[in-house]
Amino acid sequence: MKRSILFGCFVLFVIGCGPPKERELKSWDLENIAQYQLSTKGRRAPSVHCADHLDARVGARTTCYMFIEGKPHDVAMTVTDVSGRETSFDIEVAETPRPPSRPIPADDTTD
Repeated sequence: MKRSILFGCFVLFVIGCGPPKERELKSWDLENIAQYQLSTKGRRAPSVHCADHLDARVGARTTCYMFIEGKPHDVAMTVTDVSGRETSFDIEVAETPRPPSRPIPADDTTD
């Protein structure tokens, strides 16, 4: 069972020559958004690691991960709304660690 955390609009500014029909959210943007949204009242959430970029379109989904008590847990990010430069996400953090059959990338094993 996953714990679902729904967040309202989070404004993401993209530098460009005009609003494209579909933007790509870079992995480092996703990491920052997830970590910011998972932080609570001055208490910083563990680092979130995302390997993939994500299209800014409703229904687009990627799975990142974060370490909780030294074990990697999946962090699913799904785009729920795109309005101009505002992108809303549903972020779910798995309650159980990632199974050994789904290891994290070898070059990213530290928090």
